[in-house]
Amino acid sequence: MYFTVPSCKRRLALAAVLLSALVLAGCAVAPNTGSGSRSGHSGSSSTQTRDPLLDAPHHSETTCTTDRPVTVLSRMSETPLVCDDLGVTTTLSKMRDAGLAKLRAAMENLGIDAVIIPTADPHLSEYVPAHWSLRAALSGFTGSAGMLLVSAEDAALIADSRYWEQAEKQLPAEIALIRLTGSFLDHVTAWCEENLPQGSIVGYDPELMSLNLAEKLRSLLEDLGFEADALAGERSLPLADIWPDRPPLSMSPIRLMKRPGRSIVEKLEAVRSMMADKGAQSVFFSALDDVAWMTNLRGSDVPCNPVFLAYLLVERDSAELFVDAERLSAEAARAIADAGIATVSPSTLHEALAAAALRGQVMLDPDHTNSLLAALVPP
Repeated sequence: MYFTVPSCKRRLALAAVLLSALVLAGCAVAPNTGSGSRSGHSGSSSTQTRDPLLDAPHHSETTCTTDRPVTVLSRMSETPLVCDDLGVTTTLSKMRDAGLAKLRAAMENLGIDAVIIPTADPHLSEYVPAHWSLRAALSGFTGSAGMLLVSAEDAALIADSRYWEQAEKQLPAEIALIRLTGSFLDHVTAWCEENLPQGSIVGYDPELMSLNLAEKLRSLLEDLGFEADALAGERSLPLADIWPDRPPLSMSPIRLMKRPGRSIVEKLEAVRSMMADKGAQSVFFSALDDVAWMTNLRGSDVPCNPVFLAYLLVERDSAELFVDAERLSAEAARAIADAGIATVSPSTLHEALAAAALRGQVMLDPDHTNSLLAALVPP
């Protein structure tokens, strides 16, 4: 059973937007200084026997060149790029479109009619690491918030008023902009009613939606005659095919906070006192700021945030930090060990959470715990 836990300058900014677009596309762009590099690409794409973008091998990096001057004011999405290792002249827009085509092929294989791609990571962070920026990679929209909806024939991006102008400039013609005026779910259900026939199956990644949001989505869709499908396990989206140049997970060093207001032991004692009052066996922390605060540790896995990718499970007489131990400095490792926190491989998280639920009641926050993990804890 679970309980609810009480809960930079304009020019530089433009350059950052362009750089993030290049990173998402998996491209390194260099000026084309020699005529020879273009000689093998004079023919049109219609003479090719396959689509080199859709069928490209999984390059960790693709180097492309251009004859055009590249500045912060360039329309990079339409700048012709010569990619010698792929044997094609292309643009960032075409690379993005190749990802959408692969997504739709995966949807057909999974038997779903539409898919919802939010801006989220498994910790439901406000700022998402590049490894989890699928929405940006597929849409070309680099804003920090938004939700992408894709069916076999249609696509739309929901964005709030901070990003309407940016989205209009970055989105391709085939992706409609939905201006957020209510809740995301209101717009999702309205889009489904407008673009999908009754009985359609709408997929979502349960690792990228909170327990409460996933339950509301499922209920709303079922009331309208649709079916919500949690894409997990063998039915997960094949991201290696859809997004072959996906950035790796950040593995920044984890250090001990210099001047914490309270010790780790004091924080654990406060949590355990609350557990005793509620009759709970354990508390599960998923939000990265919660984990960082509880452990007095800091990292840089998320840009502009001093946090690190990890989960924390606190029980009455033990605690486990799910993180790769080699990332911790000697001082950090010593501090959490002295506080009675064991460092455990993240690969054991599902098993450990399910086992904790068998031992007694687990407290978690249903608004900040993804529904895949929350499903391991019976309500």
